[in-house]
Amino acid sequence: MSDGGEDHRPAKATVFVSFNPMQVVHSGHSSSLAWSTLSRLREEILEILDGTALRVGRLLREAKQADPEGFDEWVRECLPFGHETARRLIAISAAYEKLPEEIAAQLPKPWQALYAIQTLPVEALMAGVASGALSPDTTVKASKLFSQEWRGVVRDGRVGRADVSAGALMQFPSRELSPEVRRALSAWLLRATAP
Repeated sequence: MSDGGEDHRPAKATVFVSFNPMQVVHSGHSSSLAWSTLSRLREEILEILDGTALRVGRLLREAKQADPEGFDEWVRECLPFGHETARRLIAISAAYEKLPEEIAAQLPKPWQALYAIQTLPVEALMAGVASGALSPDTTVKASKLFSQEWRGVVRDGRVGRADVSAGALMQFPSRELSPEVRRALSAWLLRATAP
C-alpha cells in the first residue's frame, strides 16, 4: 500500500480456461477408470436430456402460444439452446402427444432420433415397434434409416435423388400445395405408374 492508503498493485486478471474432459481421454494421459467414469456420466446426462425432451417441447409450445410475437426473442435471450433446437423439440412434442402410451414408451429415447421419425404416420411407428426396428435403444442413425426406408427413399442401400425430393415434399400436407402443383404431380404419378 502507498502512503495514501490506496492499493496500486496491478489487478489480478481472471482467466477462463475451457475444460473438455474428452481431450483428457484422447490425450493418452487418462486411465481406463477415467474413461469409464466419463462414459457413465455421459450416458446419465443423455438419459436425463432424452427423458425430458417431450416435456420441454410441450413447455415450449405453451410458451409460444402465450406470446407468439416474443417467443423467438425469448428463446434467443433466455434459453440455453437456439431456435432450431426449440423448433425440433416443439415438433416432436406435437407429433407424439396423442400417441398411445404403450407405443410412445417403445420409441427411441434420444430426442434427435424422435425428431428423425416424427413425420411418420402412427402405422409406421407401430410397425417399427412391432418389428423391433424402433425401440428405446434405437440410435439416431438407425431412426433416420428407418424413416428413409419406410418412405422408400433407400433401396439396396442407395438413396435416390428423386426419392429424397419426394420425401421432403411428403412432409407437408397436400393442402399447402397449389392446385396447379397438385394436378401436375397427380398427372406425373399416373404416367409413371401406367403399364
